[in-house]
Amino acid sequence: MRVKALGSAAGGGFPQWNCNCPNCSRLRRGVLKGRARTQTQLAVSPASAKWFLVNASPDLRQQILADPDLAPAAEPRSTPIAAIILTSADVDCVLGLLHLREFQPLHIYSTPSVRRALIEENTLFRTLERSKPPVRWETLPLDERILSLGIRLILHSLIKIEPQLDGDLFSDVGRFLWNHEFGKIRLIRISRLASALAGLMNDFEGQT
Repeated sequence: MRVKALGSAAGGGFPQWNCNCPNCSRLRRGVLKGRARTQTQLAVSPASAKWFLVNASPDLRQQILADPDLAPAAEPRSTPIAAIILTSADVDCVLGLLHLREFQPLHIYSTPSVRRALIEENTLFRTLERSKPPVRWETLPLDERILSLGIRLILHSLIKIEPQLDGDLFSDVGRFLWNHEFGKIRLIRISRLASALAGLMNDFEGQT
């Protein structure tokens, strides 16, 4: 399994457009030993010709263009991106979907409430439904192994978040602990620490 960090910065990237903290200021002035970074974005590949995106950052178009492995093949329109796996309906996790609507079939995995937040509660993302062919949505179950992606994937809900929206729209979204397994390689992705983290990590001990 190959894993790429296409971006590693927090929301807004680095430097953030409206931030004048010491690090952002020093990078702009060229005196910080570092480089600009786009927002967090992972790509996972169980095979060289197929990639899965973990979320879709606002910087996704730039990140795809910067990586030769994600370039189209010889066909007029094609992509090695086989699917997008959404862990949240947070804007920093989904805004990049709008960059991928150029008459390209999309296959998106998400929990039911993530899909509901994007399609039913947000008119902007309904543009995805008007693509030809339309987006294919697949449900991601929690606490179950998912083998259809070519990798074994387990999602655990670490916390529940309810931002600006009423009810339990985000009750099964939040942040997830990912367990990508292929051969002897394991990837744990944690978006936000929670008090239950230690117990969940113990759950993965000894898994094969």
